[in-house]
Amino acid sequence: EITPSTLEQALKEPNLNLYTARLPRLSLILFNLNDPELPFLQDATLRQALLYGLNHQGIIDRILGGQAIPAYGPIFPDTWAYYENIPQTPYDPERAINILKIEGYNPTASDNTLRGKEGEPALEFELIHPEEAPYPQIAAAIQEDWAKLGVRISLTALPYADLVTERLV
Repeated sequence: EITPSTLEQALKEPNLNLYTARLPRLSLILFNLNDPELPFLQDATLRQALLYGLNHQGIIDRILGGQAIPAYGPIFPDTWAYYENIPQTPYDPERAINILKIEGYNPTASDNTLRGKEGEPALEFELIHPEEAPYPQIAAAIQEDWAKLGVRISLTALPYADLVTERLV
């Protein structure tokens, strides 16, 4: 079995033929749209900016060794139910920042690296993720990408079972 830690060395073997298969696994970010302390998450335009500001392919390449495909919906490509015309949002941090500016999310007076709207809380929230690899690395990459937009997230790692039973309610 080739693992992520042995993949690079295996790819260097000239007489080794590697065959890959897709695992039915999907990683996604779920926003708590009902949290009254985070009203900005209800703003669909803000969430669109976050999507433009997230480097999916960079995460796949740097953290997953290129061994994943970007998901633009819950159905895997090349299956009978896949819809090929799903809109795809490319990584475009400049567009993300422009969207935030247009929507009035400007650098805050107290911290010019953090954005917020007048009279609303700053763009700051917690990202809870599974503690098993590679999720801490993925969460850190998300944190880094969104920090470039002026969005600050704190990271909390939990065992997967606790995350599902205690936080996704």
